[in-house]
Amino acid sequence: MRIVIVAAALLALTGCKSTEQRAAEADDFCRSIGARPGSDAYVQCRLAQQQRQDAERARKRAAINEGLDDVQRSVSGNRPVNCTSTRLGNTVNTNCY
Repeated sequence: MRIVIVAAALLALTGCKSTEQRAAEADDFCRSIGARPGSDAYVQCRLAQQQRQDAERARKRAAINEGLDDVQRSVSGNRPVNCTSTRLGNTVNTNCY
């Protein structure tokens, strides 16, 4: 099950937004709540959006690392691992047992 989570997380990271896209979304959000560029409210909003994005990326990295650690432990246990992958559109689902 963890293998599937790791595969999904890795696929999710391949679809990451660019820095410019994230900045545009943060700008749109801050403007939508009435903060004007250059104002203290706008600066605070943008900082909060950046902190939220940083925390989200850290959670994703931690989940991937945990999954990779699980894979390494299962492989180092010297037992055979069999995996099957199924492609559905742009998504690949991999199950190992």
